Amino acid sequence: MHPTEINEAISILQSEGKIKEFGVSNFMQSQIELIETAQKIAVNQIEFSLTENSAMVNGSLDAMQINAITPMCWSPIGTVFKEETAQTIRIRTVLKKLCKKHNATEDQLLLAWICKHPAKIHPVIGTTNKNRIQNAQKATKIELELEDWFELLEASQGHAVA
Repeated sequence: MHPTEINEAISILQSEGKIKEFGVSNFMQSQIELIETAQKIAVNQIEFSLTENSAMVNGSLDAMQINAITPMCWSPIGTVFKEETAQTIRIRTVLKKLCKKHNATEDQLLLAWICKHPAKIHPVIGTTNKNRIQNAQKATKIELELEDWFELLEASQGHAVA
């Protein structure tokens, strides 16, 4: 990648009013640092969910918070409903209990878990289905208690985290 060339292209698009900000997808921190020598990155879209949350421990989310880059996440529901593994079974057990407590659906709780993270991650729900969009919107109103958040994380990881 050539940061100067990228900056020139983005500057043209911004001056023509075609884009407001510049974002990337699945960039590692070193790639972000390279591009930001010439052009500010506003967003980095990464894979993130309760079943794929390595960005919390590999420094990705920390770096985005430090550098004021908004994290977006693709596949926010993860594999909870796609696979039956020890991990997804533990997660679904906790979700069932929390559904009653929060009067919410399992998918809403999975999105609420992401939204509770201090990096202010924006889930990309990947649907045009009106009901799913409305359901996802309701997830933003759920106030997970920190205990609930950590209970889900522990279910995902299969061990205590604190």
